[in-house]
Amino acid sequence: TLTLTLTLTLTLTLTLTLTTRSMASNGRGRPAPGAGWARSYKKAKLDGDAAWAAAAEFNMGPGTLRVPMRMHATARQRLCAALKDKGYTSGVALLQGGDQLRRYDSDHEPLFRQDSWFAHLFGVKEQGYATEEADMGMYGAVCISSGKTVLFFPKLAADYAVWMGRLKTCEDFKAMYAVEDVQWACDIKEGLLALLKEECGGGALELFALRGVNSDSGATPREAAFPGAAAWAAAHGVAW
Repeated sequence: TLTLTLTLTLTLTLTLTLTTRSMASNGRGRPAPGAGWARSYKKAKLDGDAAWAAAAEFNMGPGTLRVPMRMHATARQRLCAALKDKGYTSGVALLQGGDQLRRYDSDHEPLFRQDSWFAHLFGVKEQGYATEEADMGMYGAVCISSGKTVLFFPKLAADYAVWMGRLKTCEDFKAMYAVEDVQWACDIKEGLLALLKEECGGGALELFALRGVNSDSGATPREAAFPGAAAWAAAHGVAW
């Protein structure tokens, strides 16, 4: 019994020590970030980039690593640069995030994990609830020429507040993810058309979607879609 107690005590002490070290404050009231993030943060401070210091951050709750949303903005810039290298100087890239699943026929919702492509470009944690009948998906649109980003969030019914508390507004999401605009997914046809016309001017309205085979898994990634998309594109001359 004495040996067992001693072992448990030592294990507990070691665990607490490691936790304390990993949670050491960096002097700004948050957990110390990884070395790469710290170097970027210090460089931005030296460059006088006040916006970086006050930027929105991705995190998964108290005690988790905080990553500036600027990292995701940089990923979007790289996407635009890659498309320009291919000769595409205007148009809009549209990606769709993951949807909340249910366990078989029950109303149980497994822990949601965001689509990796979508998470990389936008840092968005919220899920979609897309169906064939309702525009309840989670979408992100990026203008190739300017990098302007618009997120389309599913608009939840007011009674969701019973389980989720205060429901976030478009302005809330805009501040959280540091993008130029946020709209509801139920308005995606109007919002996306306006964005295409703004981006493409009087030229062809070109919409780019994720398509191909993942070289790691051999699986095909999800291509963005919303109810009535084909008819919408045909009606407005959108090349998709």
